[in-house]
Amino acid sequence: MTQKQSRIIALVNFLGFATLEEFLQIFGESLGSHLWAKFYNNGNHNYNFLNEVSNHNLIILEIYLKNKVKK
Repeated sequence: MTQKQSRIIALVNFLGFATLEEFLQIFGESLGSHLWAKFYNNGNHNYNFLNEVSNHNLIILEIYLKNKVKK
């Protein structure tokens, strides 16, 4: 498995179990609430929300996942 594949798996696994609290911890209160609303819509997880996330915020999420996966 490549590093890229393992990051994608980590991202999907994280999103599958993510909570609003984790989004707030990663992205901050305002942005976290905004992204959570895009991701978790009417009880459904919307993975397409990643297309609307800036590169900077994807880097923040990637750093978080790298640290989380190492533990």
